[in-house]
Amino acid sequence: MTTIAAPSPSIAFAPLLAAPPASPDARVRTSIGTKAAGYAGKYVQYHVMLVCPVTRRRWSVTKRYSAMLAFRTALQKLYASYARGDDPLLLQLASLLETPFPPKRLDPEAGWVIDERCIAFRTFCDRVLDTKAHLFQLASASALPPVWATYIALAQAFLEVPPSMLSMAFQSRTSLPNETECSICLVPFSRDDFGIPGVVVETQCTHVFHQGCIAEWMETAATCPICRHRIESIVGLFLSAAVSV
Repeated sequence: MTTIAAPSPSIAFAPLLAAPPASPDARVRTSIGTKAAGYAGKYVQYHVMLVCPVTRRRWSVTKRYSAMLAFRTALQKLYASYARGDDPLLLQLASLLETPFPPKRLDPEAGWVIDERCIAFRTFCDRVLDTKAHLFQLASASALPPVWATYIALAQAFLEVPPSMLSMAFQSRTSLPNETECSICLVPFSRDDFGIPGVVVETQCTHVFHQGCIAEWMETAATCPICRHRIESIVGLFLSAAVSV
C-alpha cells in the first residue's frame, strides 16, 4: 500500500467559485484488486480521499487508471468543442488540462509507476475540487451555458458526490441585489461580479457575499457571519444577460 503527499497546486485562473483551498484537499492510497485468478487478473486501485474546500465534508472514491484517463479525455473533448468561445470556464478547463497526467506504462504495478500516478492523481483531483462543481445542483445547471452544465455533470459523476453535500443552485437576476458590498471583505459588488455564475452568492438566510469570502469563512464556521444561522444551501447569482447563449 502506498500513501503519497504532494503539495497543493496554485491556480492561475479564478476557479468556478473562487478561493483556493488553504491546504491540499485530496489524499491517495492504493490497493490491488483482482478480476481473475493469477497475476494477469490483478490491477491497481487508487483510493482518493476528498475534502470539500468549502464545507470540509469528506468522502472517498476508488478509481482505476482507466477511469481517471476516461474523465480527463472527456474534459479534453469538452474543451475542444468550445475552444473558440470566450466563456471564462474555458480558461479553467485549459488550466485543469495543463495539469501533468501520467501516461500509460508497460508495467502499471511497478512501484515508481504507482508513485507517479498517486502524485498526479492527487494534484488533478485537487484541481477538480477547486472548481466547486461538486456543490452545484444539476437541475439548476440547465439554466447555464452548455459548457458549464456539461462540465458540472462530468465532474459530479467522476467525484461520486454524496447526496448530503451542501447544495448550490443558480438564480438569474434582472438587476443587482440591494446589498452593495460583501459584508466580509467590505468590497463593493461590481456588475462584472455577476457575469460569472457563482462569484456572488446568497445564503438561504438571504445574505449576499463573494463566494470566495464565504468559503474562507466556512472553513472555521458553518454559520452565516451576519445572522449566525447555519448555512445549508447557497444560490449563485448572475445577471440573465451575462449568460445568454
